[in-house]
Amino acid sequence: STISFYPNPLEHFLSVRSEVMIRAFTIFNMQGQIVLAGSPSSLNEFMIDVRQLQAGIYVLSLQYSENTWQTKFLKK
Repeated sequence: STISFYPNPLEHFLSVRSEVMIRAFTIFNMQGQIVLAGSPSSLNEFMIDVRQLQAGIYVLSLQYSENTWQTKFLKK
C-alpha cells in the first residue's frame, strides 16, 4: 500500500494521500504522548491542521484495515 505525506518539514498543515482507506490518525510527541488524534474527513486524501503544535519532531500514525503506518515529521 502506498501512503505519502507532505511537506516535511511543515508549518501549518500536513497533507496525507493514501491508496488505502485511513480510519484514524494519531500524532505523538517524542515522549510518546498523544498530542492530536481524529478521523479524516476523506478516507484517501486529507489535511491535518498542526498549527497548534509547538515546533519539534512528532510521529504521525495512520490506522487502516488491521494495520498501522508511522513516520516522523518536523514542525517548524
